[in-house]
Amino acid sequence: MSRFVPVCLILLLGAGAALAVPPTNVTNGAEPADGVITLRLQEVWRAGGDDDEVFFGNIGIVKTDAAGNTLLLDSQLAEVHIISPQGEHLGVIGQEGDGPGEVRRPSDMFVTADGTICLLQGFPGRVVRLHPDGTPAGETKYDRGDGSQSQFAVLVRGLAAPRGMVLAGIRMSFGGGSQSRQTYFLAQCDADGVQQHVLLEKENTIDYANFVLDELGMDFIWQRLAAGPAGEVVVAPDRQNMRIEVHAADGNLVRTFSREYDPGTRTDDQRQLAHQIIAAVGATYPVPPREIRTEDAQAAVNGL
Repeated sequence: MSRFVPVCLILLLGAGAALAVPPTNVTNGAEPADGVITLRLQEVWRAGGDDDEVFFGNIGIVKTDAAGNTLLLDSQLAEVHIISPQGEHLGVIGQEGDGPGEVRRPSDMFVTADGTICLLQGFPGRVVRLHPDGTPAGETKYDRGDGSQSQFAVLVRGLAAPRGMVLAGIRMSFGGGSQSRQTYFLAQCDADGVQQHVLLEKENTIDYANFVLDELGMDFIWQRLAAGPAGEVVVAPDRQNMRIEVHAADGNLVRTFSREYDPGTRTDDQRQLAHQIIAAVGATYPVPPREIRTEDAQAAVNGL
Protein backbone atom coordinates (compact mmCIF):
# COMPACT_ATOMS: atom_id res chain seq x y z
CA MET A 1 0.00 0.00 0.00
CA SER A 2 2.88 2.36 0.75
CA ARG A 3 4.10 1.95 -2.83
CA PHE A 4 0.65 2.45 -4.38
CA VAL A 5 -0.22 5.82 -2.80
CA PRO A 6 2.67 7.85 -4.33
CA VAL A 7 1.84 6.46 -7.78
CA CYS A 8 -1.78 7.63 -7.42
CA LEU A 9 -0.65 11.10 -6.33
CA ILE A 10 1.62 11.45 -9.34
CA LEU A 11 -1.19 10.49 -11.71
CA LEU A 12 -3.56 12.98 -10.12
CA LEU A 13 -1.03 15.79 -10.29
CA GLY A 14 -0.36 15.04 -13.92
CA ALA A 15 -4.06 15.15 -14.75
CA GLY A 16 -4.47 18.44 -12.88
CA ALA A 17 -1.61 20.07 -14.78
CA ALA A 18 -3.40 19.42 -18.06
CA LEU A 19 -6.42 21.47 -17.02
CA ALA A 20 -6.67 25.06 -18.26
CA VAL A 21 -5.83 27.61 -15.59
CA PRO A 22 -8.39 30.44 -15.47
CA PRO A 23 -6.96 33.93 -15.88
CA THR A 24 -6.33 36.15 -12.87
CA ASN A 25 -8.70 39.12 -12.82
CA VAL A 26 -7.87 42.32 -10.96
CA THR A 27 -10.29 45.24 -10.70
CA ASN A 28 -8.89 48.55 -9.46
CA GLY A 29 -10.76 51.57 -8.18
CA ALA A 30 -11.01 54.93 -9.87
CA GLU A 31 -8.21 56.49 -7.78
CA PRO A 32 -4.62 55.26 -8.30
CA ALA A 33 -3.30 53.50 -5.19
CA ASP A 34 0.12 55.21 -5.36
CA GLY A 35 -1.10 58.61 -6.51
CA VAL A 36 -0.26 60.38 -9.75
CA ILE A 37 3.33 60.78 -10.96
CA THR A 38 4.12 63.61 -13.36
CA LEU A 39 7.10 62.89 -15.63
CA ARG A 40 8.94 65.94 -16.89
CA LEU A 41 10.73 65.27 -20.17
CA GLN A 42 14.21 66.58 -20.84
CA GLU A 43 15.50 66.80 -24.41
CA VAL A 44 18.65 64.72 -24.96
CA TRP A 45 19.13 65.10 -28.71
CA ARG A 46 17.29 66.33 -31.77
CA ALA A 47 17.32 65.25 -35.43
CA GLY A 48 15.80 66.68 -38.58
CA GLY A 49 14.54 70.18 -39.23
CA ASP A 50 15.85 73.14 -41.19
CA ASP A 51 19.26 73.15 -39.47
CA ASP A 52 20.00 69.46 -39.95
CA GLU A 53 21.16 67.48 -42.97
CA VAL A 54 18.91 64.60 -41.91
CA PHE A 55 15.64 64.62 -43.86
CA PHE A 56 12.46 62.86 -42.77
CA GLY A 57 9.33 62.18 -44.79
CA ASN A 58 6.73 60.76 -42.38
CA ILE A 59 7.98 59.22 -39.13
CA GLY A 60 5.23 57.18 -37.50
CA ILE A 61 7.03 54.34 -35.69
CA VAL A 62 9.93 54.65 -33.22
CA LYS A 63 11.72 51.61 -31.76
CA THR A 64 14.99 50.84 -30.01
CA ASP A 65 17.43 47.96 -30.48
CA ALA A 66 19.55 46.04 -27.97
CA ALA A 67 22.40 48.58 -28.30
CA GLY A 68 20.12 51.44 -27.31
CA ASN A 69 19.96 52.90 -30.80
CA THR A 70 16.76 54.64 -31.84
CA LEU A 71 15.16 53.35 -35.05
CA LEU A 72 12.85 55.70 -36.92
CA LEU A 73 10.58 54.21 -39.58
CA ASP A 74 9.85 56.63 -42.41
CA SER A 75 6.73 55.16 -44.01
CA GLN A 76 6.74 57.76 -46.80
CA LEU A 77 10.31 57.09 -47.96
CA ALA A 78 10.27 53.38 -46.96
CA GLU A 79 13.49 53.62 -44.97
CA VAL A 80 14.78 53.37 -41.40
CA HIS A 81 17.03 55.96 -39.76
CA ILE A 82 19.37 54.68 -37.04
CA ILE A 83 20.46 57.14 -34.34
CA SER A 84 22.86 56.37 -31.50
CA PRO A 85 22.00 56.97 -27.82
CA GLN A 86 24.09 60.15 -28.06
CA GLY A 87 22.09 61.44 -31.03
CA GLU A 88 24.61 60.62 -33.78
CA HIS A 89 22.95 59.73 -37.08
CA LEU A 90 24.44 56.31 -37.91
CA GLY A 91 22.81 55.80 -41.28
CA VAL A 92 19.74 54.79 -43.25
CA ILE A 93 18.70 51.28 -44.26
CA GLY A 94 15.90 49.99 -46.46
CA GLN A 95 14.39 51.41 -49.62
CA GLU A 96 11.20 51.41 -51.63
CA GLY A 97 10.57 48.57 -54.04
CA ASP A 98 9.47 44.96 -54.42
CA GLY A 99 12.85 43.23 -54.44
CA PRO A 100 14.85 41.63 -51.60
CA GLY A 101 15.02 43.96 -48.62
CA GLU A 102 12.67 46.47 -50.26
CA VAL A 103 9.23 47.52 -49.08
CA ARG A 104 6.37 49.81 -50.05
CA ARG A 105 4.51 52.04 -47.57
CA PRO A 106 5.57 50.13 -44.44
CA SER A 107 2.96 50.31 -41.69
CA ASP A 108 5.02 49.08 -38.73
CA MET A 109 8.42 47.84 -37.58
CA PHE A 110 9.75 45.52 -34.89
CA VAL A 111 13.18 44.23 -33.87
CA THR A 112 13.79 40.55 -33.07
CA ALA A 113 16.05 39.22 -30.32
CA ASP A 114 18.93 38.67 -32.78
CA GLY A 115 18.76 42.29 -33.98
CA THR A 116 16.89 41.67 -37.24
CA ILE A 117 14.77 44.66 -38.24
CA CYS A 118 11.36 43.64 -39.58
CA LEU A 119 9.26 46.02 -41.69
CA LEU A 120 5.56 45.39 -42.28
CA GLN A 121 4.15 46.11 -45.71
CA GLY A 122 0.40 46.63 -45.56
CA PHE A 123 -0.64 45.19 -48.91
CA PRO A 124 0.34 42.83 -50.32
CA GLY A 125 0.92 41.90 -46.69
CA ARG A 126 4.47 40.79 -45.99
CA VAL A 127 7.20 41.13 -43.36
CA VAL A 128 10.51 42.28 -44.88
CA ARG A 129 13.59 41.45 -42.81
CA LEU A 130 16.81 43.48 -42.76
CA HIS A 131 20.12 42.86 -41.01
CA PRO A 132 21.31 45.86 -38.95
CA ASP A 133 23.69 46.77 -41.79
CA GLY A 134 20.74 46.96 -44.21
CA THR A 135 21.37 43.77 -46.17
CA PRO A 136 18.28 41.63 -46.90
CA ALA A 137 17.45 38.89 -44.40
CA GLY A 138 14.47 37.35 -46.19
CA GLU A 139 10.76 37.98 -45.97
CA THR A 140 7.62 36.37 -44.58
CA LYS A 141 3.99 36.40 -45.65
CA TYR A 142 1.08 35.90 -43.29
CA ASP A 143 -0.44 32.43 -43.66
CA ARG A 144 -3.72 31.62 -41.94
CA GLY A 145 -2.64 28.00 -41.87
CA ASP A 146 -5.92 26.47 -43.03
CA GLY A 147 -5.35 26.43 -46.78
CA SER A 148 -7.87 29.22 -47.36
CA GLN A 149 -7.37 30.84 -50.77
CA SER A 150 -10.44 33.11 -50.87
CA GLN A 151 -9.09 35.75 -48.50
CA PHE A 152 -6.16 38.11 -48.59
CA ALA A 153 -4.68 40.01 -45.69
CA VAL A 154 -3.56 43.55 -44.97
CA LEU A 155 -0.92 43.76 -42.23
CA VAL A 156 -1.21 46.68 -39.81
CA ARG A 157 0.89 45.92 -36.71
CA GLY A 158 3.60 43.48 -35.72
CA LEU A 159 5.50 42.44 -32.60
CA ALA A 160 8.52 40.24 -32.05
CA ALA A 161 7.78 37.05 -30.11
CA PRO A 162 9.99 34.29 -28.65
CA ARG A 163 8.57 31.71 -31.08
CA GLY A 164 8.08 33.91 -34.14
CA MET A 165 5.98 37.05 -34.39
CA VAL A 166 2.60 38.53 -33.51
CA LEU A 167 0.67 40.02 -36.43
CA ALA A 168 -2.43 42.20 -36.48
CA GLY A 169 -4.25 42.89 -39.70
CA ILE A 170 -7.38 42.56 -41.78
CA ARG A 171 -8.48 39.49 -43.74
CA MET A 172 -10.88 40.34 -46.53
CA SER A 173 -13.30 38.20 -48.49
CA PHE A 174 -15.60 39.24 -51.30
CA GLY A 175 -18.86 37.52 -52.02
CA GLY A 176 -21.64 38.32 -54.39
CA GLY A 177 -23.28 41.74 -54.49
CA SER A 178 -21.78 44.88 -52.99
CA GLN A 179 -20.64 43.55 -49.61
CA SER A 180 -17.11 42.95 -48.39
CA ARG A 181 -16.46 41.10 -45.14
CA GLN A 182 -13.49 42.23 -43.11
CA THR A 183 -12.05 40.17 -40.27
CA TYR A 184 -9.76 42.09 -37.94
CA PHE A 185 -7.32 39.65 -36.34
CA LEU A 186 -4.54 39.46 -33.80
CA ALA A 187 -2.60 36.23 -34.13
CA GLN A 188 0.56 34.61 -32.85
CA CYS A 189 2.52 33.22 -35.80
CA ASP A 190 5.67 31.16 -36.17
CA ALA A 191 8.86 32.46 -37.79
CA ASP A 192 7.40 31.61 -41.24
CA GLY A 193 4.29 33.70 -40.62
CA VAL A 194 1.98 30.69 -40.18
CA GLN A 195 -0.81 31.41 -37.70
CA GLN A 196 -0.59 29.36 -34.50
CA HIS A 197 -3.03 31.03 -32.10
CA VAL A 198 -5.79 33.59 -32.66
CA LEU A 199 -5.85 36.00 -29.74
CA LEU A 200 -8.61 38.34 -30.94
CA GLU A 201 -10.95 38.58 -33.93
CA LYS A 202 -13.69 40.96 -34.96
CA GLU A 203 -15.99 41.02 -37.97
CA ASN A 204 -16.85 44.20 -39.85
CA THR A 205 -18.94 44.17 -43.04
CA ILE A 206 -18.71 46.92 -45.64
CA ASP A 207 -21.75 47.44 -47.87
CA TYR A 208 -20.70 49.63 -50.79
CA ALA A 209 -24.33 50.10 -51.82
CA ASN A 210 -24.91 51.91 -48.52
CA PHE A 211 -21.35 52.77 -47.53
CA VAL A 212 -21.16 53.96 -43.91
CA LEU A 213 -17.90 54.12 -41.96
CA ASP A 214 -18.57 53.72 -38.27
CA GLU A 215 -15.80 54.51 -35.76
CA LEU A 216 -16.85 51.81 -33.31
CA GLY A 217 -17.27 49.24 -36.07
CA MET A 218 -13.76 49.99 -37.36
CA ASP A 219 -12.22 49.98 -33.89
CA PHE A 220 -9.62 47.33 -33.01
CA ILE A 221 -6.41 47.03 -30.98
CA TRP A 222 -4.23 48.64 -33.68
CA GLN A 223 -2.53 51.06 -31.25
CA ARG A 224 -3.59 49.31 -28.03
CA LEU A 225 -1.01 46.55 -28.37
CA ALA A 226 2.41 45.86 -26.81
CA ALA A 227 4.86 43.06 -25.99
CA GLY A 228 5.72 42.03 -22.43
CA PRO A 229 9.24 41.18 -21.19
CA ALA A 230 8.68 37.41 -21.35
CA GLY A 231 6.95 37.35 -24.73
CA GLU A 232 3.48 38.14 -23.44
CA VAL A 233 1.05 40.00 -25.69
CA VAL A 234 -0.64 42.87 -23.87
CA VAL A 235 -3.78 44.40 -25.36
CA ALA A 236 -6.62 46.75 -24.46
CA PRO A 237 -9.45 45.04 -26.38
CA ASP A 238 -12.38 47.35 -25.60
CA ARG A 239 -12.57 50.91 -26.83
CA GLN A 240 -15.00 51.97 -24.12
CA ASN A 241 -13.30 50.30 -21.11
CA MET A 242 -9.94 50.66 -19.43
CA ARG A 243 -9.31 46.92 -19.36
CA ILE A 244 -6.03 45.18 -20.18
CA GLU A 245 -5.53 41.55 -21.23
CA VAL A 246 -2.23 39.67 -20.92
CA HIS A 247 -1.79 36.65 -23.20
CA ALA A 248 1.10 34.25 -22.59
CA ALA A 249 3.53 33.20 -25.30
CA ASP A 250 1.47 30.00 -25.79
CA GLY A 251 -1.65 32.04 -26.62
CA ASN A 252 -3.50 31.52 -23.32
CA LEU A 253 -5.13 34.47 -21.55
CA VAL A 254 -3.39 34.59 -18.16
CA ARG A 255 -4.41 37.92 -16.63
CA THR A 256 -6.81 40.83 -16.97
CA PHE A 257 -6.83 44.06 -15.01
CA SER A 258 -9.06 47.08 -15.18
CA ARG A 259 -10.01 50.30 -13.42
CA GLU A 260 -13.04 52.52 -13.27
CA TYR A 261 -12.71 55.31 -15.80
CA ASP A 262 -14.95 57.89 -17.43
CA PRO A 263 -13.40 59.24 -20.66
CA GLY A 264 -15.89 62.11 -20.77
CA THR A 265 -17.50 63.71 -23.80
CA ARG A 266 -15.36 64.72 -26.74
CA THR A 267 -14.64 68.37 -27.40
CA ASP A 268 -15.48 69.82 -30.80
CA ASP A 269 -11.80 69.64 -31.79
CA GLN A 270 -11.55 65.98 -30.76
CA ARG A 271 -14.69 65.12 -32.68
CA GLN A 272 -13.42 66.93 -35.76
CA LEU A 273 -10.08 65.12 -35.59
CA ALA A 274 -11.85 61.75 -35.28
CA HIS A 275 -13.96 62.60 -38.33
CA GLN A 276 -10.85 63.55 -40.32
CA ILE A 277 -9.08 60.31 -39.43
CA ILE A 278 -12.02 58.17 -40.55
CA ALA A 279 -12.43 60.26 -43.70
CA ALA A 280 -8.76 59.59 -44.53
CA VAL A 281 -9.42 55.86 -44.16
CA GLY A 282 -12.50 56.20 -46.35
CA ALA A 283 -10.40 57.79 -49.08
CA THR A 284 -8.57 54.47 -49.53
CA TYR A 285 -11.77 52.65 -50.54
CA PRO A 286 -12.94 52.39 -54.16
CA VAL A 287 -16.02 54.53 -53.42
CA PRO A 288 -16.36 57.37 -50.90
CA PRO A 289 -18.45 56.71 -47.76
CA ARG A 290 -21.97 58.10 -47.76
CA GLU A 291 -21.80 58.75 -44.04
CA ILE A 292 -19.16 58.88 -41.28
CA ARG A 293 -20.18 58.12 -37.71
CA THR A 294 -18.04 59.01 -34.70
CA GLU A 295 -18.40 58.21 -31.01
CA ASP A 296 -19.34 60.80 -28.37
CA ALA A 297 -16.43 59.83 -26.10
CA GLN A 298 -12.71 59.38 -26.58
CA ALA A 299 -11.25 55.88 -26.31
CA ALA A 300 -10.48 54.82 -22.74
CA VAL A 301 -6.98 53.70 -23.80
CA ASN A 302 -5.22 55.39 -26.71
CA GLY A 303 -2.08 53.30 -26.87
CA LEU A 304 0.20 50.83 -25.08
